[in-house]
Amino acid sequence: MIFNGVVCVSGDDRGCDAVRRSQGPNGQFWRSPRKIGGALSGTETGFSPDHVLGVWAYIAHKKDAAAFRKWITGSMASHGRVFGEDDKCTFGVSDCPMLDMLALLVLESNKVCDPQHKAMDATNKLVADLQKQFNDAIARLYKIPGSDILRPLSSR
Repeated sequence: MIFNGVVCVSGDDRGCDAVRRSQGPNGQFWRSPRKIGGALSGTETGFSPDHVLGVWAYIAHKKDAAAFRKWITGSMASHGRVFGEDDKCTFGVSDCPMLDMLALLVLESNKVCDPQHKAMDATNKLVADLQKQFNDAIARLYKIPGSDILRPLSSR
């Protein structure tokens, strides 16, 4: 995975394609497209912290927002701060800042690392609901006969 990410960034789309095809249906990335779903041998793991670098390179190079979103909302959301199903793939100290940077790059949210996202989403919904209530109240006000005098001069 890491080498395919490097090949991808170097401009060879075969590396990009290999990383893209290594993402399973639940969003989890695997060490290879042939290993999706756990077709592993012996003590082989499906993914390792080193493989994350290849995925980051691919997502940053291709700006693949769909793959990032599927990874964050699928696999990582169900496993917590783990990149794969193996306990050895837990987040390190630099992983959340990197995922935040990738989220900004692809214009997505990184809800796995920031518990504030839930509070921000709720706040944004509240603000949108209040704005709608305000707009509805203004619209009802302007339906009152003689209320034209209340309208700003620019909209009369």
